[in-house]
Amino acid sequence: MGERIEDVSVVGGGDAGLLTALALKQMNPGLDVSVIDDFGQPIPQVGKSTFLAIQHILHENLDIDEQSFVEEVKPVWKASVYFRDWCGYDEFHYPFDQSRKFPNPDERDTNEAYYFYYSELYNSEDHQSKCEEMVSQGKSPWHFSPREGGNRKYENVAYHLNTERFNSYLRDLCRDRGISLIDDEIVTVDVANDRIQRLRSKRQAYHADLYVDATGFSRVLRSEQDSEFREFDLPLDAALNARSDLSLEEVVPATVIDTGDAGWFWQIDTFDNRDRGYVYASDYVSEAEAREEFVDHCEGIDADDVVKYEFTPGYHERSWIENCDRS
Repeated sequence: MGERIEDVSVVGGGDAGLLTALALKQMNPGLDVSVIDDFGQPIPQVGKSTFLAIQHILHENLDIDEQSFVEEVKPVWKASVYFRDWCGYDEFHYPFDQSRKFPNPDERDTNEAYYFYYSELYNSEDHQSKCEEMVSQGKSPWHFSPREGGNRKYENVAYHLNTERFNSYLRDLCRDRGISLIDDEIVTVDVANDRIQRLRSKRQAYHADLYVDATGFSRVLRSEQDSEFREFDLPLDAALNARSDLSLEEVVPATVIDTGDAGWFWQIDTFDNRDRGYVYASDYVSEAEAREEFVDHCEGIDADDVVKYEFTPGYHERSWIENCDRS
């Protein structure tokens, strides 16, 4: 018989860690779940753009009330990834209802389907999906239909999120559901034969039956275990980020993508501001050159407000090792 798991420690209080804790508690109400992080640190300004499954994850799997979520987090709807300027091609969308646009949805991965999808006929303004129309007209997915009993929502949408408001909402939800949030910083991970024995901060030790590493690129737990990290054959390894003001009338309900000299730019509109970024390959452009290109590309960005992130894209060969999983 396997060991009985009664308590779980999630290391990392970002969105991934908090969502992991909520999922564990939702599926196993009897578990003692805690999240350990230095909660006084600023919340990272990444992870604002989500994908279609987010609504199912939040409102069905985690049983988060949609109305209260919208009222408190104030998300912006995301209906597509809008390639406004991609490698010199005409602008095009990858909408969340793309399967409705293929001539034969059952063969959407065939060359024929892709041909029709990218042809002038199926990418023209005369043949747009509902999601593409939402982006073109700057609309939300909600509509009023007396025949259907009132307000209705087109379900094929995701969210753009303000990370501070979203993370704060998740923290409150964790507390409401009996998940402990421990404000501390792990400085030592004691491991024996790849099994985590305990976690240590400067003031105390933490023990659990199961540990989850939700520390992102820091890999605080996983780096202490024997797990090969395989880097992607992808030169992108740095990103610049800044925000500018916008009115709600200017919001684009899509993640907007433009090509850069050594990577690509993103635009993610939230309720509070326009989030802009530049993911680039440092082997091909210096930081100073990337910053200059970024500021020139983005209206309303102050060069002094630009923040740089560095990362190593890749994955661990093994997600689960002994008593530690990686979120």
